[in-house]
Amino acid sequence: MNLAIACAVHPDRPATLTVACRSYINHDVYFFSDDKARKEFESDPFRYCGEVTDPVGGARFRPGRLSPQRRHKKRLYVFASSQNAAKFRANPARYAERHDPPMATPTAGSAPSPRQR
Repeated sequence: MNLAIACAVHPDRPATLTVACRSYINHDVYFFSDDKARKEFESDPFRYCGEVTDPVGGARFRPGRLSPQRRHKKRLYVFASSQNAAKFRANPARYAERHDPPMATPTAGSAPSPRQR
């Protein structure tokens, strides 16, 4: 299977899927055609990133220069609200790693999941 991803800065160019050509905002990953494109993205990420997911509240939003933001372990985190930024600041380890939502618990009368059988 061949996977083709466009560069986040130059969509007409294919991205290079290497560590040197990627960057993060929150838990979203961006790939670039080369190191120059990555540096351009990182100098003005809100110009290119589109919507991201708030790592605290889970809401999708389009960040801007005035969005609350923090750096944690060299990664940029942006937030939909100052309250979410404060929660992150108080406990970054809780929110810095991506967590999948918990599985739904079946309601009465619904079929049990394969795990419950």
